[in-house]
Order: sequence, then C-alpha cells, then structure tokens
Amino acid sequence: MHERQQEYRKEIDVAQSYRDSKIPEMVVAVETNIMKLQDQIASTISKLDDPIFIDCDYFDEPEKMLDELIQVGQRLENADQLAKNYAAYQKLFNVPVIAQKELEIGKERWEAVKQLWEAVR
Repeated sequence: MHERQQEYRKEIDVAQSYRDSKIPEMVVAVETNIMKLQDQIASTISKLDDPIFIDCDYFDEPEKMLDELIQVGQRLENADQLAKNYAAYQKLFNVPVIAQKELEIGKERWEAVKQLWEAVR
C-alpha cells in the first residue's frame, strides 16, 4: 500500500511539473488569441460607420439594414463569448484579465444604431 502511494505521488508530481512547464506557453497562446479578437472587434465595430447605416439614402430599406445589423450584432455576441472564455483562461492561469472596453462600447453603439433603424422601420 505504501509503495502504491509513493508511485501515485510521483505520477502527480510529474503531471504537475508538466502542467507548470506548459502554463507560459498557454498564456502566450491566450494573449495572441486576445489580440486577434481585438482586431476582429475593431473591424466589426468599424462596420457601424459604413455609409449604409448612417446615410439617409437607405431609409427606404430599413429591413435590409436591420438584417445587416443583426449580422454585425451576431459577430459582436460571438466576440463577447470569446472574450469571456479568454478571461476565464486568464483567471485560471493567474494572470491579469484584459478588459474588452472596446467591445462594450461597440455593443452600445450597435444598440443605438439598431434602435435608429427600428424607429425608421
């Protein structure tokens, strides 16, 4: 029995050492993914400045604009879910969580533009 406990302890130590050696690699991977996510968020938010959403020329096609906005909203929602996942990984790895302020601002802008087009409809 004592021999089994020692064997088990040795296996646990090996596993923990392996995990500890992989954490820096995993942290870098998460940070890289966060940078990619931030680029995606900026690109998605920039679509809200597209002339189709801000010009009066499209007021006769509000349904089409709302469909376009729904697609932008879905991308923002997907980005929000990824941001939450990455924040959970950062907490797990005991590193500071990177706030996604631009995402929150973008969601607020999206909501305002969506309300405008719903009023036009």
